[in-house]
Amino acid sequence: MNDAGIVSGPSGDYLIAVMSNADYDSEWMTENTELMTNLIVALDAAHAEYLAE
Repeated sequence: MNDAGIVSGPSGDYLIAVMSNADYDSEWMTENTELMTNLIVALDAAHAEYLAE
């Protein structure tokens, strides 16, 4: 299960990619969307913190 996208933010655009060795399962993904969302939010926060230093 992998996904990537371009994020547009105040510091400019950047690429984010999330990759795993998990097999795609639409039922699991539907039930666990919050986990993926939380991971992406944490990566975005780390990006913002890194640029602030």
